[in-house]
Amino acid sequence: MNEVGEREYDLTDVGYKYHMSDYAAALGLANITGFADRLARRRGLVQQYNEGLANIAGLTPFDRKEDRQSADWLYGFHVEDRLAFIRKLKTSGIAASVVHDGIDHNTLFGGKRMELTQQRRFDETQIHIPLHDDLTSEQVAYIIDVIRQGW
Repeated sequence: MNEVGEREYDLTDVGYKYHMSDYAAALGLANITGFADRLARRRGLVQQYNEGLANIAGLTPFDRKEDRQSADWLYGFHVEDRLAFIRKLKTSGIAASVVHDGIDHNTLFGGKRMELTQQRRFDETQIHIPLHDDLTSEQVAYIIDVIRQGW
């Protein structure tokens, strides 16, 4: 993994789609219990982030559409000077990383297509900060405070 968090890989060939194993399915079934409560808790943390990170120069929320609802698995946004942002959070004990890179970066898909300007912007500015079941409201408040201090 590099400093921004994206795994480095290059797909060069078509492969197989592997389905989950029985073990993974059993883990999934076991986690259904309490899922609604965990999702509600995450959505509360997302709301705390949304309110606390509003109107910060250099930070732009991802577009959210009124006709759909996020699974709130990740909390991401666009940030200017992403590497400085990652380094600032790291010095404060906070993980921040790039989770996705455009699929066209892979040789299999022809390499980066510069005419996809919105994809290129996304690739260069997207970042994700902690959002998980064990995250507390106090930890979110700390993360918000660190980000509000600037980078």
